[in-house]
Amino acid sequence: MNRLLCLDSSSYFPALIGPALTTAGWLYVDKPEDADALLIDPIWEEGRGYRVLTALRERCPEGFLPVMAILSTATSQTKAFLNELDFSWSVKGSLELEAFAEEISARLRPKDLPEQEHGDFAALLGQALEESAIEEARLNLSPFLEGRLLGAVSGAKDRAAVLEAGAPALIGIFPITAIGIRVQGISRLNSLSVAEARAQVPQLLEAMGPDPDGKPVEVVEQASSYPDTGLSFAHGNPLHLPLPQTGGEVWVLGIEEDTLIHDLLVQALRILDTALAVTDSGAKLAKAERKMFRIFSRFLPDVVIEELLRKHSDASLLTGEKRQIVALFSHIQNFSHYIEANDPSDIVRFLNRHFGLYSRIIRKHGGSINKYIGDAVFAIFGAPVSHLDNARRALAASIEIQEELALLPAMDIHYPPGGYRAGIGLNEGQAIVGNIGSRDSFDYTAIGDIINLAARLESLCKHYKTRILFTDGFRESIEAQGLPTGDNEAAAAGSDAGSGAGDAAPAQRSLLVRQVDCARVKGKTTPTVFHTIQEGSSAEPDFDLLYRKGLSMFRLGNWHTASQYFSEARELCPDDFLCGLYQERCEEYGLNPPSAWDGSMTLGFK
Repeated sequence: MNRLLCLDSSSYFPALIGPALTTAGWLYVDKPEDADALLIDPIWEEGRGYRVLTALRERCPEGFLPVMAILSTATSQTKAFLNELDFSWSVKGSLELEAFAEEISARLRPKDLPEQEHGDFAALLGQALEESAIEEARLNLSPFLEGRLLGAVSGAKDRAAVLEAGAPALIGIFPITAIGIRVQGISRLNSLSVAEARAQVPQLLEAMGPDPDGKPVEVVEQASSYPDTGLSFAHGNPLHLPLPQTGGEVWVLGIEEDTLIHDLLVQALRILDTALAVTDSGAKLAKAERKMFRIFSRFLPDVVIEELLRKHSDASLLTGEKRQIVALFSHIQNFSHYIEANDPSDIVRFLNRHFGLYSRIIRKHGGSINKYIGDAVFAIFGAPVSHLDNARRALAASIEIQEELALLPAMDIHYPPGGYRAGIGLNEGQAIVGNIGSRDSFDYTAIGDIINLAARLESLCKHYKTRILFTDGFRESIEAQGLPTGDNEAAAAGSDAGSGAGDAAPAQRSLLVRQVDCARVKGKTTPTVFHTIQEGSSAEPDFDLLYRKGLSMFRLGNWHTASQYFSEARELCPDDFLCGLYQERCEEYGLNPPSAWDGSMTLGFK
């Protein structure tokens, strides 16, 4: 009997076709080393299936592989991917089960091919699974390790302080015995205070060589949590790595090349290199400071002037530049009701309190209010002052704003039926930043498509019943920089789209990112994936997994399976708005399928 390993995102397909496959002479096995063939869902473990398929074809670029991909409904992009790898896929989920099982058998064991050795394919499959697991570990570990280093060096004010904090952090994160760093007149060597590390310090000093300026290398020992006996690290010659932005060099003992740890260390060193590049020496600013304050103190905030002092010529003071920023856009929902139902003096008092709250919190987290537009607020993180974690700061500010808005005592005014609510849209990307206007009147501001998209997302908060929406690029940044935590950062965004509303707040809250939709917003021709933030503890343990599986099926156009997942998720959280919204879409599209479905909606409203 042929032995089949099935790697599926759910038990739906194996349960459906399993008995028929057994009749056709197949035996399900649980271990790769026992398998003669593979039936795999490309979205198994959130896309790991794709990596397994790719690894199999890379290891066996020619010839037949007993592999079949499970797809009851496939997008053209997915079909093209599988065609490129020369794999088959199932597109006829409505076939008779016996006929379907025979079709699978014929594809996995063609009669015109010689019998394959069991051990050959099992070994190949094991290697592919191992390779995909390493890649999965890399994707999961990178944000965590980089976040640790970012937290260590983010408060450093000069290059010496960056090295003083960064070198010990690297030794604490990675299995390093000693690390030497030389950058712009600074040479430093950090080692663990254990016998094995001390013995290797001369070898590292020899590899570093003399300082070009004749300065001695500062050698620092740091305490180790490892015992001084039995300590085991990789041996060999020091690993030599560059710091491209600053022209520096790094020598490391204890890590071997061509390993996952080596790749993660290289990523972490990019963070260190960036931190070194953006710190200031401060030695040449005094003259420029006096000049800048004299010219601009009448019409620019001090924080803008201090950033403009970093310019190196008079001609650059009134020019723009492209910068990576985070745009925060927010406005009060149903504001027309406030205008119609209240006196002008009450509206002014209400807006002053509202804007005061925004200003205090945004400045506290390192952002700047760029302008007030009616009842709206436009704020920037990354200009004029930029930080290594602009996205994290913007999200922390947004969460704190929503928390404090909910706690503000009611004023003696008429509120709309839905209460006092404000949406927030966040986006990160390149924008033109500078003094824009005429010679007589200009503002330091930012313009660009990322601001327009942030405003569009803010206006969609009301439709999706959530308080904060942000783009997929912003999500990547906050996952790399670390989700906000702390007294003022740990409160979730008050999202109605979240689950378990009304439950008592736990003492320790954890946040998770939740994908909301993939849609073409008003004025855009390409789809935008956007997310919200919610309390991880507010949902049942399996809720998030069911919701994400439902989204995957919805994107593939498998309306029936997607609806089942959303239905199971709503059994855990009956009041979840997004699950209900997707169930309604699945019902509608099941009856009237959209033409040329590419997994994204088109929103004709703002």
